[in-house]
Amino acid sequence: MHLLHYTGTLALHRQHQQFNAAYSMMKADLAALEQQLGFLHPSELAIYRQFPSENRKISYLLGRLTAKHAVAALHTITDLQAIQINRGIFEFPIVSHPQIQQVQVSITHSNNLGMAIAFPEAHPMAIDFETIRQDNMEALDVAIMPAEKNLLRAAGLSTVNGYTLLWTVKEALSKVLKTGLTAGFEILETDAIQTTGGLTETTFKHFSQYKAWSFFSDTDICTLVLPKNTHTDIRILQQQFISLSNHP
Repeated sequence: MHLLHYTGTLALHRQHQQFNAAYSMMKADLAALEQQLGFLHPSELAIYRQFPSENRKISYLLGRLTAKHAVAALHTITDLQAIQINRGIFEFPIVSHPQIQQVQVSITHSNNLGMAIAFPEAHPMAIDFETIRQDNMEALDVAIMPAEKNLLRAAGLSTVNGYTLLWTVKEALSKVLKTGLTAGFEILETDAIQTTGGLTETTFKHFSQYKAWSFFSDTDICTLVLPKNTHTDIRILQQQFISLSNHP
């Protein structure tokens, strides 16, 4: 498999402010990813060399490389090795670079596909995607509240698509809140789901200041959580994700 890669920027419009974010997505096997080892910071390379399994190496490289590309696109940095993606005590990524302050990054990956979005601390965001799998239904059911099952039916979503969508929505919100899913699925409960033109918008019962935008490829669902009153155009990001996800 060749390395396939997209990077782009988002203009985040609010009533009296404007921010910018940048994203990166990548699909590759381990052989292709290892051609990019020169982009790792020495400490990242040392961590990478400790992983015994191919899957763990792939997920680490996809996460670090997409995060670096996203941060570099946001700040027009050419030396990716100088961008270090550390981990906090609860495993959340931390951006380290001598010329960058108050920037955060959200990372998600599955199999041979990874994504990241970089954004200013003043404008929290997060991204998540999951592969749609019928055999995941029992595990996902614990995340779905009874009222949400009614919302999914009203939105015309199949059970497997709806459950996977809500999992990504809650996972992404938990990244924004810096709690992970330990917050409890009932705290992350949604209260509205509406699909328009290939984009599904979800809002939250207890966090009305946020919204989630989700979209489907043939095999995956991707979700972006951002402040409710922010407006941005994610059509190119959506098209690129679908293209990459559907690529064999």
